[in-house]
Amino acid sequence: MTAESSESKGCKPILPDHVTVGALMKTCIQAGQADRAREVYKMLQEYSIKGTPEVYTIALRSCSLTGDLGFALKIYEDMNKIGVQPDEMFLSALVDVAGHARRADAAFEIIKDVRAKGFHVGIMAYSSCMGACCNAKDWKKALQLFEEIKAIKLIPTVPMMNALITSLVTAIKF
Repeated sequence: MTAESSESKGCKPILPDHVTVGALMKTCIQAGQADRAREVYKMLQEYSIKGTPEVYTIALRSCSLTGDLGFALKIYEDMNKIGVQPDEMFLSALVDVAGHARRADAAFEIIKDVRAKGFHVGIMAYSSCMGACCNAKDWKKALQLFEEIKAIKLIPTVPMMNALITSLVTAIKF
């Protein structure tokens, strides 16, 4: 049944909300259809839906599949425009996309931007940043990040240390 036939019978179609859009994107991502998830993401603007950090984090997962940093940064920009404050999961996912794109420099810029806006950057985002350094094979950035983490007195996680060690070992091999 189409929306038109529903309206002709006196029924109005149900408009999507952030839960609907999030569920649709998640399903597309689980099916490996990142492009389709991006099309669903456009429904947020189309229907003037103010999403939650969780919905935007789901959208970022489609970018992780393809390493599409450009679209991930657009999602972050969209959030900023409508006043949705990113949470730790979102920031970690955004930095993770930079890692999948092998762009340690972008991961550092994201963290710098987020801190400049006064948002909290926690251990998850720093761990993703270390992963980005590892993926980019940038041992110098990895060491720089480790020093920064020590300076702000965060306790490194096991995955973070594994990424640092992998970055250093990879550098020695070449």
